[in-house]
Amino acid sequence: MDPKARRLTSPQALEQSAGPLEAGGTRLVTAALQLAEGEHTVEVLVDPDESVDEESESNNRSTHSFFVVDPSRPDLAVLEGDVALTPAEPSPGETATASVTVRNLGEEEARRAS
Repeated sequence: MDPKARRLTSPQALEQSAGPLEAGGTRLVTAALQLAEGEHTVEVLVDPDESVDEESESNNRSTHSFFVVDPSRPDLAVLEGDVALTPAEPSPGETATASVTVRNLGEEEARRAS
């Protein structure tokens, strides 16, 4: 069987072949997307017609949300791992310090950031 991988993003829908795929194997499936500035969600669905007799159909979908930004403008971001608490597990009444790394992923200086 030739399982299909569907990559869906509004307003585009693409279908790519992901197989055949041998036991224990992997395959990188890519698709070019033309995206306007703003928030987008890409949903990947493999074996959408359930044509492959699998042990589990529950792990055939993944979703990833992201922003497309104009790189000539500032783009402030706090990424995973950019927030730390010291001590990591404070005791009741203990003073804790939160540290946050704020990043500018754009090409322009961010003025008046707070």
